[in-house]
Amino acid sequence: MVKDMSGWLVTDLVSSRQIPSQQDALGGRHQISINNSAALQRLTSKYYWSAPEAYLGNKLTAFGGFLKYTVSYEVPVETVDGDLMSHADVIIKGNGLTLSTQAEGLSLQPYEEYLNVVRLVPENFQDLNSKREVDRDQLMTVLANVTHLLIRANYNSAKMARYRLDSVSLDTASPNVIDLALATEVEQCECPQGYAGVSCEACQHNTTGDHCEQCLPGFYGLPSRGTPGDCQPCACPLATASNNFSPTCHLDDRDEVVCDQCAPGYMGDWCERCADGYYGNPTVPGDSCVPCNCSGNVDPLEAGRCDSVTGECLQCIGNTGGPHCERCADGFYGDAVTAKNCRACECHRQGSLSAICHPETGLCDCKPHVTGQRCDQCLLGYYGLDTGRGCLPCNCSTPGSLSDACTEEGQCHCAPGVAGRRCDKCAHGFYAYQDGGCTPCDCAHTQNSCDPESGECVCPPHTRGAACEECEDGHWGHDPELGCQACNCSNVGSASPQCDVLTGRCPCEPAFGGRTCDQCSLGYRDFPDCVACNCDLRGTLADTCDQEQGLCSCAQETGTCLCKENAVGPRCNECRAGTFALAAAAPQGCTPCFCSGLSQLCAEAQGYMRTPVTLSSKQPRLHVVSQSDLKGTTEGVYSQAPDVLLDAVTVRRHVHAEPFYWRLPGQFQGDQLTAYGGTLRYSVAFHSSHGLGPFNLEPQVLIRGGRARKQVIYVDAPAPENGVRQEHKVEMREDFWKYFNSVSEEPVTRSDFMSVLSNVEYILIKASYGQGLQQSRISNISMEVGRKAEELPPGRAVAFLLEKCLCPPGTAGLSCQNCSHNTTGDHCEECAPGYYGQVTGRASDCSPCSCPHGLPASFSPTCVLEGDHDFRCDACFQGYEGQYCERCSTGYHGNPHMPGGSCQRCDCSPHGSVHSDCDRGSGQCVCRPGATGLRCEDCEPRHTLVESDCVCGYRSPKRFKTLFPLRCFLAVVPCGVISIKTYFILTKPCDDACAGALLDGLDAAGRAVLPVNLTSVIPAPHGTLSSLENTASRLRAFIFRQLDRVLARSQHVSRATERVLNRSWDLVTFTEKLRTDIQEISEKATTLNQTLDEDVQLPSSTFWNMQRNITSLLEILQKRHFLHLHQNATLELKAAEDLLSQIQTNYQKPQEELEVLKAAANGLLSKHHSEVRAAAELVREAEAKAQESGRLLRVVGANLRELSDQKLRVREEQNLTSALSAAGRALLDAAAARAGAAGEALAQLERHRDELLLWTAQVRRHVDALVMQMSKRAALDLVYRAEGRAAELQTLASALDRHVSLNATSATHVGSNIQSLIEESEKLAKDALGTVSKAYTVSGALLSNGRAALQRSAELLEEGDSLSRRHQGITVELSELKSTANRFQENAGKVTRQTSESLWTLRAIPEGIRDKGTKIKELAASANQSATSTLQNIAGLSQKLLNTSTDLSRVNATLRETDDLLRDSSVTSRSWSPFPFGKSASCVHSLVSSLPPTFSPLPILALLAGRKVKDAETQANLLFDRLKPLKRLEENLGRNLSEIKLLISQARKQAASIKVAVSADRDCIRAYQPQISSTNYNILTLNVKTGEPDNLLFYLGSSSGSDFLAVEMRRGKVAFLWDLGSGSTRLEFPDFPIDDSKWHSIYVTRFGNIGSLSVKEMSASQKPPPKTSKSPGTANVLDINNSTLMFVGGLGGQIKKSPAVKVTHFKGCMGDALLNGQSIGLWNYVEREGKCHGCFGSPQNEDASFHFDGSGYSVVEKMLRATVTQIIMLFSTFSPNGLLLYLASDGTKDFLSLELIQGRVRVTVDLGSGPLALITDRRYNNGTWYKIAFQRNRKQGLLAVTDAQNLGYKETKQGETPGASSDLNRLDKDPIYVGGLPRSRVVR
Repeated sequence: MVKDMSGWLVTDLVSSRQIPSQQDALGGRHQISINNSAALQRLTSKYYWSAPEAYLGNKLTAFGGFLKYTVSYEVPVETVDGDLMSHADVIIKGNGLTLSTQAEGLSLQPYEEYLNVVRLVPENFQDLNSKREVDRDQLMTVLANVTHLLIRANYNSAKMARYRLDSVSLDTASPNVIDLALATEVEQCECPQGYAGVSCEACQHNTTGDHCEQCLPGFYGLPSRGTPGDCQPCACPLATASNNFSPTCHLDDRDEVVCDQCAPGYMGDWCERCADGYYGNPTVPGDSCVPCNCSGNVDPLEAGRCDSVTGECLQCIGNTGGPHCERCADGFYGDAVTAKNCRACECHRQGSLSAICHPETGLCDCKPHVTGQRCDQCLLGYYGLDTGRGCLPCNCSTPGSLSDACTEEGQCHCAPGVAGRRCDKCAHGFYAYQDGGCTPCDCAHTQNSCDPESGECVCPPHTRGAACEECEDGHWGHDPELGCQACNCSNVGSASPQCDVLTGRCPCEPAFGGRTCDQCSLGYRDFPDCVACNCDLRGTLADTCDQEQGLCSCAQETGTCLCKENAVGPRCNECRAGTFALAAAAPQGCTPCFCSGLSQLCAEAQGYMRTPVTLSSKQPRLHVVSQSDLKGTTEGVYSQAPDVLLDAVTVRRHVHAEPFYWRLPGQFQGDQLTAYGGTLRYSVAFHSSHGLGPFNLEPQVLIRGGRARKQVIYVDAPAPENGVRQEHKVEMREDFWKYFNSVSEEPVTRSDFMSVLSNVEYILIKASYGQGLQQSRISNISMEVGRKAEELPPGRAVAFLLEKCLCPPGTAGLSCQNCSHNTTGDHCEECAPGYYGQVTGRASDCSPCSCPHGLPASFSPTCVLEGDHDFRCDACFQGYEGQYCERCSTGYHGNPHMPGGSCQRCDCSPHGSVHSDCDRGSGQCVCRPGATGLRCEDCEPRHTLVESDCVCGYRSPKRFKTLFPLRCFLAVVPCGVISIKTYFILTKPCDDACAGALLDGLDAAGRAVLPVNLTSVIPAPHGTLSSLENTASRLRAFIFRQLDRVLARSQHVSRATERVLNRSWDLVTFTEKLRTDIQEISEKATTLNQTLDEDVQLPSSTFWNMQRNITSLLEILQKRHFLHLHQNATLELKAAEDLLSQIQTNYQKPQEELEVLKAAANGLLSKHHSEVRAAAELVREAEAKAQESGRLLRVVGANLRELSDQKLRVREEQNLTSALSAAGRALLDAAAARAGAAGEALAQLERHRDELLLWTAQVRRHVDALVMQMSKRAALDLVYRAEGRAAELQTLASALDRHVSLNATSATHVGSNIQSLIEESEKLAKDALGTVSKAYTVSGALLSNGRAALQRSAELLEEGDSLSRRHQGITVELSELKSTANRFQENAGKVTRQTSESLWTLRAIPEGIRDKGTKIKELAASANQSATSTLQNIAGLSQKLLNTSTDLSRVNATLRETDDLLRDSSVTSRSWSPFPFGKSASCVHSLVSSLPPTFSPLPILALLAGRKVKDAETQANLLFDRLKPLKRLEENLGRNLSEIKLLISQARKQAASIKVAVSADRDCIRAYQPQISSTNYNILTLNVKTGEPDNLLFYLGSSSGSDFLAVEMRRGKVAFLWDLGSGSTRLEFPDFPIDDSKWHSIYVTRFGNIGSLSVKEMSASQKPPPKTSKSPGTANVLDINNSTLMFVGGLGGQIKKSPAVKVTHFKGCMGDALLNGQSIGLWNYVEREGKCHGCFGSPQNEDASFHFDGSGYSVVEKMLRATVTQIIMLFSTFSPNGLLLYLASDGTKDFLSLELIQGRVRVTVDLGSGPLALITDRRYNNGTWYKIAFQRNRKQGLLAVTDAQNLGYKETKQGETPGASSDLNRLDKDPIYVGGLPRSRVVR
């Protein structure tokens, strides 16, 4: 029971404020009280008494007990404002829950004392917030850790009320209290290993966690082993509390202790050192680290600011010093502690003795005759402060000086006419010094110069002339007082002894210099020889040279010139290795070789000239872009030669960011290395609202380029004036360019500049200036590049500074920028397109692709290597196919394999061909009927095209002129009907009786006319006919034109006009026919001319008549006017018919003969020609066949040889196959036999495993019972009582020694022997107790190791049979052992009783030694007899144990014998004597009983008893030695069992981690056995895809009761069913069928007897509200255990299921399943039936966290900006070292890493010019979640680490990366690794 009335406070439920209560002592009772008015000033109107610590914490033993308290209050009598109040009487808070009493609050009257009793049971409490009833679990949860116990304080609203509380008691249960009421409601749980408390709510052995799986803070170790010593206290550095400076520690990877939360001021793995700013020695007990006292004058962030042992301050700041920075440092003065204003002494260096002044006043210690605060002044009458020896006396002449003071040079202030340093002589122009005065000279002609003594007039020294106005020869510098100075010209170097009279400079010989020519001039050395230095002006330092003279100085002795950095040689005329192009303009003399980083050997390229690259005439417009929009636009850009201008208003519609830039076109991109040293020129002008603006500060020119690493560089230039054109010239050298987006102002390095030029991506020239841009112009754009030239054209400059490198194999180009030998790639590591092979460095590595021939007959631009030497063309042109593009594709014809061959498109006519394919060789298309030609594009004779077909005869409304052939027209006219008006023709078939006959005749006439020669010598008819033909043609054309015009303009012509038109068309037809006839006549006439030699004579009269008629006809035709065609047509027709009649009459017969001859000749020629062609074709075919035959013969021969070889190999292979088959069959038979044996062994092992599982439960029950018995018998208390008894025996022995008066010596010996025997008895008792414990431990180990042996070794199965046979005999032996143990226990009890009697006897000795001696002797004899009997029994037991040790080793492998042994052990422990020191007492009693009256035999008896006890110990040790082999067997079996468990655990873990969905098709059953137990809540999540309306998705049922959980589908809808033992309930999610073959998530929650169900489609963003229901009854715990099987997707038929579940099958996919927040692991099933498969496409919810065990990693692809990086991640770990994140680029050395180093977070980032490392001071590997935030803005980096739970803690580090690089260059596809790296990854 808890009773404590001290420490009570008053508080409310709203605020955290608390008020102390007042203690009242009334009637001996301690009450507490509170005044209502005082409480209401700080609390709300409802406030409570808050219990002190005694009532808080673990109060599980209070469950079912009573909380009792007495309350009362009083109010003044005059109070009128008081009303009774009512609210909860008792409130308990704990573990996140707040409970209050359910009953209405007390209604207490003033001055009424009320005893309230509240029983702590669930029905008396409710949830304070929800007002719901609570169950036992909730109340127990609160009692497990009570944080607040509140008792209602106020009962009345009266302001002046005073409330009292008294006699608060809380019942708690205690196991050691007797004679009190039993706490029947308090549970006493049987806790597993590592747990303690009545409800197993506490962890043992310094462990903690939900499963006691962690060591308590302040302890370290491996708690999973379950032993008391698993968690040891942290020693940081010592285990004592005074020197333990870390609350937590852990084991690192090396199993060493690491203290991970050293207190402020401590550091080291064990907090063994003092941190910066602290001193002390934590390893010395009582010592600690205390802050260094540096008076606040050190930098707290500076490391090593004080000595860590002595505390002496080492890095004082603020000009302070001393052990504690308590004073100003030497050389400073002021207040170092308070004002902190230590200032420099500033003592004069020459005037003070030292730089140290007085530390407070600042007065310096001065040298002699020096004064002032800083010793910076001389005393009056002294000078020479700067001499360093103090001030010297002026010693001024008293009469000649004006005062004692003098100047710093010691010059006294003289009186007029007096001079000299001391004013002791006359000045110039005075003489006769006396008494401080002088007489003026009277020498005006000598510049007032006279003798200082006599006053005689004299000239100044070295002057001459009447007035002493000029210098003597060899002198210069005339001065009226001092005279002239000597020239002193060098005799060697000067040309004359006379110098310039004004400057004194002598005229020097060549190579000499100086005022007196006494040294060598610039460019010469070694005076007086003065030989030339001959330094090369280009390589010599500029400050040693005169650029105008072209001369440089050198070392006077060696003549070595001072060279620039890259120039070498005595004369600086050579370039250092790795440089080239010695030039005076180069700051380093020579330019470093670039050579693309592949070579260091180069020279200046010769024969190159500067050629400008300009815009072409086809590029009138440029793109306008911005820095963020590099594509830009040409809208608003116009060309006004020579300018290109932009309209800003238009451009802004397309480019939304400014400033605008002109982007130069393609000829300015790519490889521009030869532009180095050249100039980029352009002219710009702009018009803006204001000439000044922010855009003027933007870069003028931007260039981006590079190969492996892209960089942007820029150059600045002053902005032009608004509206004024300005020329710009940009030098293409690195000195003028800077890095863009870099905080550094350093110029670009040459290597970076050349890298950019090697692959220019773009060049941008600024177009925006000022503010409010309106228009911008650019013109005269040119960039000078180097071009090879044999001769230098006029006006062109030589291209200097171009390097020509000695390139390694495989590269080419001036700077090795190109790949040679047909290679490509950043490092020329691949073959170029059009080539194949493996690049190894040889010129022949890459061979050209022959597809199927070399260029230009290669029909694929690229090919790839296939195998070691072959290739495949991978980009065949359209129309080609095959490995080498050697065949034509479908739709193409040709033979590309033949030289000059190619594939041509078949191009078959879509109308005339059957399909688009053609013959591969000839290209002949497959024609439709009636079509002909290579492409079927023509119609056969007498056929014409009708729509898409060639037909003979048709009826089609087509235009006559367009579609009807002339030859068919002539044949059809007589048979058809022509409609002139509509231009449509209706004809009959061409091969009918009418048209066919005409066509046949026309063909015959054509064949007859073809041989006629109309080119004979007879010209008469030929010219006339030709003229007639031409005239007829012109007439025909004219008629057609007139007709078309009339038809087009006259739509409503009269019938008369229509008849005229009809006749006109008749005339046209006739005229055309006439022309044809005339032509035929002319041809026949020509033929007739050829037959004149054959005596074919024409009558001359006929000929002349014909000529005359034709002439008249032509004249008539020429004179005819076709407007009168309707009048003259008849006459002309008649004349033509007459003429035709005459011609037919005169030429009919010769024509017929000619036709016969022509037909015969043509037939012969045709026949001959066809025969010749057939013969040639046959010859070609024969040749081809002959060649093919030869080739085939060669192939056949080779094939025959190969066939023969193949036959031999086949025979060999057949023989080998036969042998292997025979061996294989034998192996298969053996394997089958072994497989069968293995199967049988496996089945037998499984049977034994099942038996072992059954025995395990029984053994566990025995072990638990044994443990409970040992606990109940309080063995530890018995040991303490035994030790106390031993102490009492020792006291009695001492008393016996004091009171023995007779035979004192013997009594003394007796006392000492008794004491020694008592000590030995104590030792034996302790050993016996330890032996019992060991025996129990060995028995338990034997049991577990026996189980492991059954699983590990099948060999023990054979021994099992023999053990069974020997079981009966062993059982008999064990029975004997059991009876012997019983006798041993009886004897031990007897010895105990006798010892007790002996002790009482010994206590009585002082009263009468003589009388008690006899009793002692009798007792000793009795004890001796009992001890002897006991020793005999022990000896017999030992012998029997020795005889059965072999059998016991076999019994270890049999569970039945082990169970018997444990049962016997249990019986033995239960019958064990409650007084463990009975043996010792028995020995003492026997010894005393055997004493004679004179006590003389006592020593001998004591010695005998001791020996017997030792003999018993020896026999026991022999027994333990025999048990040692069993111990070794136990250890071996334990190791084997541990390995098996580890393998099983790993396999289970891998199976559970598989994320592939499972599928079933009604016949698949999977059973699982997760680690679950009975609980009052369950949370289930299922991801399902199915098209089946009825399914069983989940089933979990108790094997012994009716409890179950199930999720099923009925008619497509999901239902949740459960039964907790008091009735089943079904909860269906309505109106949401899921049988649509889509993935859905099902969420099931059960808390007590309340269940909820929610279903949503996985692609949906929102989760619908859940449906809830409540099961009947009060049961709220699902009765299951770890052996309960769970089914996901279907239920086995042999499993007992609830009748409420209607469906037992499942068809579909199950993506994931989670029970109580843990993944079930769908592939980690324990049983499976039917055909089960996997299901692809399982949706996996993206997990935002990763878990790593040190062997894996995760890969993420994410695009990051180059200039800015932001990384935020949370982590939790106990490991001191680990990689959190790593990202890098394969092409550059840029990388970023986040890692743990000794528990500290370190960020390392390298942007290409050196790493930046930020590391925290504190360690973060303590298992807490921390948040890392790293931000990088260009070069600036900031690291922040915060506690994810405590946002108030934050540690930051920041820094800047070195060098000029500011971008993190990487590709978007470069991976980001989280948690580790693959082994193949190279870490930078």
